[in-house]
Amino acid sequence: MEPITKPNVSLTLRALEVGDSVSFSLSDVTEPNVRSVCSRMSSTLGCRFVIERRSLELYVTKTR
Repeated sequence: MEPITKPNVSLTLRALEVGDSVSFSLSDVTEPNVRSVCSRMSSTLGCRFVIERRSLELYVTKTR
């Protein structure tokens, strides 16, 4: 049986360059968790993210 793995939101977002986007399935992550990670990273690293909810996915774009 395959182990259940969840995406590492923080590592994924840190790897983004300005203008890059990533999508997270809402079956794998929760919206409040993604928003919290984006907020923490914005205040500690000075970067900005735009989060869009499209159906069953969250699209996160690094804007700065």
